[in-house]
Amino acid sequence: MVLLTLLEFFTGWFMEGIRIKLWDYSRYELNYKGYICLRASILWGIASFIFYMVVYPFLARLISELSGNLFIIAVLTMFYSLVAIDFMYTARYVYPEELINLVPFMRKNR
Repeated sequence: MVLLTLLEFFTGWFMEGIRIKLWDYSRYELNYKGYICLRASILWGIASFIFYMVVYPFLARLISELSGNLFIIAVLTMFYSLVAIDFMYTARYVYPEELINLVPFMRKNR
């Protein structure tokens, strides 16, 4: 829970440094500069516990079953690569000014 809270704090701090504010906990009690609060930290802890106890065993079993099937691994790799590329180009149009210096290869040709 502590590591997730630190990750949330530094992510919020970094994103605000490039003028993007994704969340603001300033209206909640026991917050620190709006980046983190006790309520969200507890919810992150519960979510990580559920992930570790429910989702992770399922994924580990699924990966072990798929580890011998090279075709499925290749298809999943291509799918998630396309999702990542789509995310980058969507971010380019949603936050064009903030990303122009952060991701140089996404600059438009001028």
